[in-house]
Amino acid sequence: MIRSIGVSVLAGAAVTLVSGCAPDSTPAAKRALVYGATPSGIAAAVAIARAGIDVQLVLGESPLGGMMTNGLGRSDIANPALIGGLADAFFRLVGKAYGQTGPVYNFEPHVALQAFQSMLDQYSIKPISGVVDHVLRNGLALSGVVLIDGTVLTADVFIDSSYEGLLLQQAGVQMTYGREATTTFGEKRAGYGYHFSEFPVSSESEDGVVSAGLSATPTQRVGTADSKIMAFNYRLCLTDDPSNAVPFSRSSNYDSSQFDVLARSFSSGVPYAVRALPVAPHKFDLNGGGFFDTDLVGGSWGSRLRISTVANRSQQFTVITQ
Repeated sequence: MIRSIGVSVLAGAAVTLVSGCAPDSTPAAKRALVYGATPSGIAAAVAIARAGIDVQLVLGESPLGGMMTNGLGRSDIANPALIGGLADAFFRLVGKAYGQTGPVYNFEPHVALQAFQSMLDQYSIKPISGVVDHVLRNGLALSGVVLIDGTVLTADVFIDSSYEGLLLQQAGVQMTYGREATTTFGEKRAGYGYHFSEFPVSSESEDGVVSAGLSATPTQRVGTADSKIMAFNYRLCLTDDPSNAVPFSRSSNYDSSQFDVLARSFSSGVPYAVRALPVAPHKFDLNGGGFFDTDLVGGSWGSRLRISTVANRSQQFTVITQ
């Protein structure tokens, strides 16, 4: 987990501050670079601009607005009274787009994009398209980044607000990720563990073959640490209005053997837990929530996997399982 420091965070990504100054010097920053135009990256850029500091916002691997402009339109808001600052400003812009006088917490992706763009336009922040290739240093201090297309950007302070933390990796910043052991912080549910209840379907088919993506026995001791992260998935914006819908089509990569456990689950009465959560009239945010859903469990593990490979696998799985 990457812990956020120094910058207010809008839901969607962690923000980590990477100073371009050596530890023994603290000059006032004149220019900042925010890498990753996720919701938190946009919030960081706006906060910096409001402070009167020149800011460069680099899109990175994700499109402007990240998940919130690409399907995740159902906000987890338990207590609206706790929402303030730039997050509240965003939700109020969403409400304005829907003709409301107050904040609106569920929305269509294009409305979120309009709200984020409005926040950037207010401070004349123009996102820079590009992905970091490598970084520049002045001794121990980070002094600039070079994008894949050769563009060189310099700054006094750098913020990585991307989902994958690519700038952090390129800069060699120490960080941690994965599951911590139960003993690390005394958390009973930390570390490796089973699902909330035992899966009522065998991992083996009738001929004794363990199904794809599953293990017949635990792969490690419950409660131990590892470097594995949560499964990626795609959040989809769906509609029940045929006149505004794009029909689902069969994936060219469909392999029924990858879903034999799902087929046996149906026979055993196990529900296929995919939720279509309403966000606007005739619009829904598709999300998982059970044993089988749009999460490609185990699909984002492995040091040899590239981000593009994980993304493609998850995209194909989501299209097939929806």
